[in-house]
Amino acid sequence: MNKLTKFKICGEVNATITGKLLYLILYELADPNGEIIIPQKRISDALRISKATVSRNLHRLRDGGYIKIYARYHAEGGGRAANKYRINEAKMYRLTDGQMHMFDYTLTDSFTLDPNNRWMQMAQCVPWELAEDKVYAYVP
Repeated sequence: MNKLTKFKICGEVNATITGKLLYLILYELADPNGEIIIPQKRISDALRISKATVSRNLHRLRDGGYIKIYARYHAEGGGRAANKYRINEAKMYRLTDGQMHMFDYTLTDSFTLDPNNRWMQMAQCVPWELAEDKVYAYVP
């Protein structure tokens, strides 16, 4: 992934600087499904801002369609637990680090892709990271 890509994603969020920072934190910590469970207090302590500021900006991100907020409750006693946040996939394009490369792909020990195949040779000439960055430029 281009080092600036995640900041480009964050820069396109129509929010305050604090909102952009919160979106970046959620984006960075989210699982592959774009979900994270984290207490607002933990975020506010890490950023040294009030919990009210965190809450207000998370709700603005929700209202802007960038995230969804799911309230959670403890099984015993029904008290509130940390919210679950999901980054709206329509507004997110996640570039993946460490993705399996097609040249390393094997079905079994006896079958591998032939490196002398003309399509395999052409694929090795394509700067895939550059292509992905170009494609990302057109993703909303």
